[in-house]
Amino acid sequence: MLFTDSNFVCSADMLAIDPGVTVDARAGTTIIVDTPAGIAAQACDEVGHKLLNANVAYTGFMPPFAMPNNQTAAVLNLVGPSVNRTRISLSQVVVSNDNPTDFAIAKPSALKRYAIYYALEMFYRTCNNRKQDDRFDKKMKAYADEIRRKYWPRFFNEGLPIVFTPLATPGAVHEFNAGTWSAANNLTAVAGANAGATAVFDVAITWVDQTKYVSPTVKGNAESAPSARATFSLPTSEVIQVSIAGLNAPDGLSPINVGMGQGLVIPGNASGWNVYSGTQGGTLYLQNSTPVAIGTLTYTFAGAPVLAGYTADTGQFPEAKLTMQTMIMRG
Repeated sequence: MLFTDSNFVCSADMLAIDPGVTVDARAGTTIIVDTPAGIAAQACDEVGHKLLNANVAYTGFMPPFAMPNNQTAAVLNLVGPSVNRTRISLSQVVVSNDNPTDFAIAKPSALKRYAIYYALEMFYRTCNNRKQDDRFDKKMKAYADEIRRKYWPRFFNEGLPIVFTPLATPGAVHEFNAGTWSAANNLTAVAGANAGATAVFDVAITWVDQTKYVSPTVKGNAESAPSARATFSLPTSEVIQVSIAGLNAPDGLSPINVGMGQGLVIPGNASGWNVYSGTQGGTLYLQNSTPVAIGTLTYTFAGAPVLAGYTADTGQFPEAKLTMQTMIMRG
C-alpha cells in the first residue's frame, strides 16, 4: 500500500496497541476516528507533512559566486532563486510491511507504527482537551514520549521506504482524479451460470503494468495494492459484472501536484487490471487468468467467485530506503 492510496491508519490499528481507546472514548465524549476528517486521517496528513519536511532538497539554481550575474545567466542559464523541493512524492512512499503477503495488524511497518502512535497521541490530546482528565493527560504525554524516544528514531534510522514507479490503487483517496471505486458505482449483477444460493462477496481490483508484470507469481513489483473492498449481495442465477468506468488508471504521466500527491515522480503505466473476490471479510482470490486489458471496461464472472488459488497482497514493496535529513539552513 502506498501513502496516498487511503487513510492507512484506522481505529482497529489503534485498538491493537491500546485496547483502552474505545473505553476512553466512551468515558470522555464522542471522538470521530475513522471518517475522512477523523483523528486517523488527520494523523496520516500530519505524518505526510513531516515526511516531506524531512526530505526537502535544499537546492535550486546555481548562485553566481564570483561570476557576474548576466554572464552566468547567458552562459549557464542557472541563475535564479533557490528552490526548496522535496526529494520524494508521498505517492511513492510504501506504508505496508516489506513483505507484501503480510496483512497482519500486529506487524505494521516502522512508518505505519509511527503513524499509529501519532494518532494515539492526537486521540488522547483531544480527550484531555474535552474532559481535563489526568489519565488522558498522562496517556497523551506517554505516547508523545514514545514517539520521540523510540518510534520516530527507529523509522528515521531505517530510512524512508519508496518505490520508483508507483501504481496507485484504483480509486486512491489522495491521488488527483483517481476516480471512485464502490459497489454502487462499479458492481452489478447480470444473468449468468450461478446455481448457488444468494451470498455476499467482497470484490477488489488492482492495476498492473505489463511491461514488468508477467504472472501472479512473477509480478515484477508492478501490481498496485487492491482497491477498497466493495461488498455485493449476489442473487441466485446471476453473476457479478465489474466495471472500471469512472476510474482513471495511472498513465505514466507526472501527476498534478495536489494535496498528498505532490512531488516529482513518474508513476507506472497501467496496461491492465486484475479482479479479486472472496467471501465478505475473507481472503480475496484472483478471478481472471490474465490481466484484463485497460481498454476493456468490464469483466463478467463466469459463475460464482472462485474461492481458491492466487490471493491478493498489499501491493508494491519498497525498492529503496532513503536517508532522511535533519538540518537547519543558514540564510
